[in-house]
Amino acid sequence: MVGKALMSSQSSEHYTPLRLIAKVAEFFGIIDLDPCSERLISPNVIASVHYTKAMDGLTLPWFGNVYVNPPYGRDVNRWVDKCIHEHKRGCDILLLLPSRTDTQWAQKLAGYTRLYIRGRLRFGELKESAPFPSVLYYLGANNIGFYNVFCRLGEIKSEEIRRERNRLAVRRYRRRQRARED
Repeated sequence: MVGKALMSSQSSEHYTPLRLIAKVAEFFGIIDLDPCSERLISPNVIASVHYTKAMDGLTLPWFGNVYVNPPYGRDVNRWVDKCIHEHKRGCDILLLLPSRTDTQWAQKLAGYTRLYIRGRLRFGELKESAPFPSVLYYLGANNIGFYNVFCRLGEIKSEEIRRERNRLAVRRYRRRQRARED
């Protein structure tokens, strides 16, 4: 039985599983900002600064390494726009969303590195896993580092990583060709 809050508009808040937060912290070292924090006291994500719903992280400035797990409701598109805007201003951003590749906001993120998480996440204290798959988008420059930290959690799509794999494959091919010629 799937939790009613996950299958309805009853709640759009989904607290990130601790194992994923640990990977985010491993990748960033320090999470500077959580603009979607559920609370200021004992928050789920250990970040230097937290913005709560009442503070409205969509309207406040972002900085540094930002982890974003927004409410999965009608405002997802606004959160995606804010992430893209803040990334262009210099923030490195990890953005956790449901994997809905047919949406407008997913199309906006299509050029960024992303991890399609294997299996279904179990959010917060819920006993059941989410009824939807999840994707972690990376808006930043350290794509190889992202791959190294997150590759065991699912499939990663990245143009930079694809190009690097092709470059290495060509190098191996040329090495084999030279060895045959010798």
